[in-house]
Amino acid sequence: GLIGSQYYSLNPLFPMETTAGGINIDGLNVYGPTHDVVVIGYGTSDFQDILKQQAAKQNRILTPERYPERGYFYRSDHFNFVRQGVPMIYANSGTDFIGRNERFAAQAMEDQERRYHSPDDVIHEMWDWKGLDQNLWLFYYTGKELANSRKWPQWEEGTEFRAIREESSLL
Repeated sequence: GLIGSQYYSLNPLFPMETTAGGINIDGLNVYGPTHDVVVIGYGTSDFQDILKQQAAKQNRILTPERYPERGYFYRSDHFNFVRQGVPMIYANSGTDFIGRNERFAAQAMEDQERRYHSPDDVIHEMWDWKGLDQNLWLFYYTGKELANSRKWPQWEEGTEFRAIREESSLL
């Protein structure tokens, strides 16, 4: 119910004004490596540029979410940080599975939707840990690049969260 992230974003150990950005690691890919990375909230901040550079090192491309009208950007734990003005990356594996066809991608998505948050959400024969490994390294190097940079991610012009970030006394 986003309760934990809401509590932390309102009572942070480190002030939100000094939080450069964050990565929402939610629903990792357990179906195998992909050529693409789907970005939820595509184009909202330049933090995506770091993700794009790191994805390119894995010979991957970024793609926007397929159904932005479903509002996934506004319905996950990272959003409580976004509401405080912190640019966040929320990305998942795509559907272009390496060495697999479109039929496999459809089966993987159907399997995930059927099992997600249900008693059947367990390890099974369709899982391939290489996709999880691929994404964890992508997120690690994206976070490392941000941590070692002096540049803070910024919201793109016209996003509703830009003003919150700009009002921060430290930026």
